Amino acid sequence: MSQENVEIVRRTFEIAQEGLRRGDHGAAFDEGVREGLVASNVDWRGGARGGIGVAGLLDSTGRDGYVEFMRGFTEDFDDLTMEPEHIIDADSDRVVMMTRLCGTGKGSRARVEMVTGTVYTLEAHRIVRVVQFIEPNHALKAVGLRE
Repeated sequence: MSQENVEIVRRTFEIAQEGLRRGDHGAAFDEGVREGLVASNVDWRGGARGGIGVAGLLDSTGRDGYVEFMRGFTEDFDDLTMEPEHIIDADSDRVVMMTRLCGTGKGSRARVEMVTGTVYTLEAHRIVRVVQFIEPNHALKAVGLRE
């Protein structure tokens, strides 16, 4: 079952990347729901959470929340790319993904490269919660894989 969850997260990420390339986050969300990979009321958590979240991102729910989440995460960059580095089966209902983000700041023109961590919680083979961490180790700590 856990390997199945890893594959669900991997496929959902592929769909999100396609939405990023097309500039249509809403269609990407709809596809994830249509394929049964994402709950329509999925909970998005990106907020600061005491400095371990992503500053500037809000917590939200569902399709509108996803679109706003992705817009907030991507709008300040040109040529943003996201590539999964590691996908870890944390336990029976959570998967952790380390993602390399590269892009150029729209205002500063500075090149940015970083690795973030995301915890995906699944129920009945669908993603029901996504929690974004600015530091991968915070994501690992959240699922008990680091102290």
